[in-house]
Parts: sequence; C-alpha cells; structure tokens
Amino acid sequence: MLDEPTASVDIKGEREIMDLVSSIRSQQNLTVIMVSHYIGSVGEYAENLILIDKDSGVFEHGPVKEIINSNSMQRIFGMKITLPEKGIDS
Repeated sequence: MLDEPTASVDIKGEREIMDLVSSIRSQQNLTVIMVSHYIGSVGEYAENLILIDKDSGVFEHGPVKEIINSNSMQRIFGMKITLPEKGIDS
C-alpha cells in the first residue's frame, strides 16, 4: 500500500518511482493499492481505479479506460476536461 508515493518529487522522480513500483509488482505478481491526488500518473499505471469523494464515499470504480474519459472527469470535477485523443495508453 502506497500513500502519495510521488507527492514531493519532480516529474522525473515520479516516473522513476512509478516504474520501480510497476516492475516490482510485475516481477512478484503483487497487487498495489495506491492513494494519490494525481489522476494522471495513476491512470498510466493502474488497471482499475476507485475514485473516492470525501463527502459521499466511492464516486466511480472500474477499469481505468472506463473511468478516465472526458464525461466522467466532468462529472467528478464539475468542469469540462478535455483529454488527449490518443488516450491514456499512448
């Protein structure tokens, strides 16, 4: 379980940490539970997401590709958010 593992690092450090976590997870066949406020890096490394709202609990859950899209981001954050056309896999 990781609680904000990249909160205090720059972009390069974030990439290195997340690559290391991903490598260890893969090599040891582990499940990683990570708490983060930055949905971008989570979406890049996660298979499934649970988005939690502080007032109402679970807001969305499921496969990354079903959750990280313009429509759900607008519902979650209450504003229009445009995501890259290539999506999170590119």
